Amino acid sequence: MISLEVEPYCQNCPNFEPDVHKDIASLNIGNKDIIKCTNTIIICNNKFKCNELKQFIEKEKINGN
Repeated sequence: MISLEVEPYCQNCPNFEPDVHKDIASLNIGNKDIIKCTNTIIICNNKFKCNELKQFIEKEKINGN
């Protein structure tokens, strides 16, 4: 399964840097690994920085600054 986990404000962002994570679950039979399931998750490398900026801006709006 492939999933894209980005926020709506990521759309058209010039600083979007894809970061791909793969989780592979495998079943071992004898000496062979047989891939059973692969999950690929795509996020932005700047995800945490942008989320902090969003929270800061929202706080400033509430405080009236």
